[in-house]
Amino acid sequence: MVYRRTERVEARLKDNRRRILDAARALVAEHGFRETPIALVASLAYVAVGSDPRAALDEGAHHVLRYYGQLWTEPGNLIHHGPASKIAEEVAAYEDAVDVLVLFPQIPRLDQVEQLAEHVLPAYRTEAVAAH
Repeated sequence: MVYRRTERVEARLKDNRRRILDAARALVAEHGFRETPIALVASLAYVAVGSDPRAALDEGAHHVLRYYGQLWTEPGNLIHHGPASKIAEEVAAYEDAVDVLVLFPQIPRLDQVEQLAEHVLPAYRTEAVAAH
């Protein structure tokens, strides 16, 4: 059976995650990294770029299944898939929730990395990177 989160549960989880991150950032701001047990929050986003979302998902799911053997949810819930512009929008949602986001291409081809580099990464935290 596939577990699906309701919108209410998802909203509560996001709120809890945001409160934990805010508390962790406040600790770092007050005490510095060396004295804070929680320094960074990271997340992993599986991505499969392609103009045909279904084909990108199918190919990405093939590689995820090859690695994990069995998934804990439907591939569409796990892999951000479709055109680079759609993935850029979805990845932007991570900005307030994590300090470090690792994008993990699921289709092992150079064009995947190029699409991410050219279209997804520039849309993610552009202002934050420019500030540093």
